[in-house]
Parts: sequence; C-alpha cells; structure tokens
Amino acid sequence: MLLAKITRRLSAIVLALASLVLFLPYSNPALAQTQPASQSKEPEAGDDDNPTRAVFFSVREEYRNLKDGAWNNRLVLRKDALVLKGKKAGGRSGYLLRTDVPITTTHLGSETHTGLGDIYAQALYIPYANRKFAIVAGSGVVLPTATHKTLGLGKWQLAPLVVPVWFLKRGKGFFYVKFQNYFSFAGVGDRPGVNALFINPTLNYIPKRRWALQADVESRTNWKNGNRTDFRVGFGAGKVITHRLFLGIKCEVPIGATRPGDWTIKFVNILYRPKS
Repeated sequence: MLLAKITRRLSAIVLALASLVLFLPYSNPALAQTQPASQSKEPEAGDDDNPTRAVFFSVREEYRNLKDGAWNNRLVLRKDALVLKGKKAGGRSGYLLRTDVPITTTHLGSETHTGLGDIYAQALYIPYANRKFAIVAGSGVVLPTATHKTLGLGKWQLAPLVVPVWFLKRGKGFFYVKFQNYFSFAGVGDRPGVNALFINPTLNYIPKRRWALQADVESRTNWKNGNRTDFRVGFGAGKVITHRLFLGIKCEVPIGATRPGDWTIKFVNILYRPKS
C-alpha cells in the first residue's frame, strides 16, 4: 500500500513537470552556439538529434514493422526547454529538459489499439560546450502512462545517459556516442522487468546549406535475456524548408536474432522558434 501511494504521488509530480516542460516558453535555440551573429540566425538542419540543442517543438511519425504480422505506429510530440548558466571553462553550460508524448497504435494478432503510450521525460546537464566539443549527462524517466497494455511496457523506468559530442569543422554537423541504460524499478507486477543498455554512435553531416544527412548504428544489450545483443542501422536525410520548418525522413533496419522487427520508417517535422 505504501509503495502504491508513493508511486501515485510520484506519477502526479512527474506528469506535472512533463506538462510544464511541454508549455514552457523557449529560452535559447542553441546551447553550443558560438558562431558569429551573422550565421546564428539560420536554423541548422538536424537539430532534433543534437543533444546540446533545444527543439522548440517537433512531431515525429514512427512506423515499425514487427514480427509475425504485428506493427506499431507512434506519433511523438516533443518539446524542449533550455536553461543557460553563462560561461564556464571557456564554454557554455546549462540544463536541457525534454518531454516526448507518444500517441500510439499497435496491431497484435487480431486486435488493434490506439491511445496514449508511455511518456518519456529527460533532464540533461551540459557542463561544458564550445565550438569543438561538448559533454552531456543526465537521465530520462519513462512513465507507465499507456492506456492499453499493448501501447507500453507498464513499468516505471530510469534511463541514465552520457553523451560526448564532437562538432565538425565549418559547421558541417556533429558526431556523438550516446550511452544509455534503461532499468525498471516499479510498475505492473505481471509485466516483465526492463534492464537494457543502448549504445548509439550517430553522424549528422550537413553537405550544403539547409540539408542534413544522418547515419547511425545502435546496439541493444538486454541484461535480462542472457546479455544478448542486437543492432539497428539507420540512414536519414532532411531539409530546412523555411526559417520555421524542417522536414526529414529516416529508415532503420534491425539486425540480430533478438531484433524486435523487420524495418522502421520515421518522418520528422521540426518547428523552429518564432522570431521575436
């Protein structure tokens, strides 16, 4: 009973914080922005995947073709908030808050269900960032908010992460490696626990103004399934359409005996901060 009361109170607090992040006014479009003012007015392609930059608002459509005829579609609404702390050791530092709210549809067997999925909230600390390098660390939390058991995992999860980021010369993009481990600590008793490590090297390259190309590889090691590891390979491209809008597409292919499905396709729509 005590654990249930604590869980309900914690759920209310985190949901309130997530709602606050979703509707906080946008503070600054770039933590690692050290370019001249003449260059900083133009939004950069691929900001949604840059762990040092805040996104005003983005919408992702993600379709996953799973095994045995099953499939999953998620419409993910993303909002960031950035808190700067000024100069430190020659670069900027600050905090980046993020919330992902998924509207999910899952087809499994003969049933199809649509509703709210598990909300993901994230708080990152950026102790240092300059033109060449940044370090990001923090944690995510997964809330078991799914309205049906096929739309989420039914578990409270923590997901600590660390991300070193290297910025390419002449503003040509960035490369990072994200290390993040998800583990469950509470939730529905008859659902399996979660404990998995994700390692995700990502290259975001800007070949010309307004265009972005992305290539990444992700490994997933499931500590609760004999430490088995599977992989995912992804390629994407996108373009800044206007000063307010970025559109992108990405295809992913999982590899390995324990892979969850056959292929994934993602569409992303990023809305940049309105000009003041």
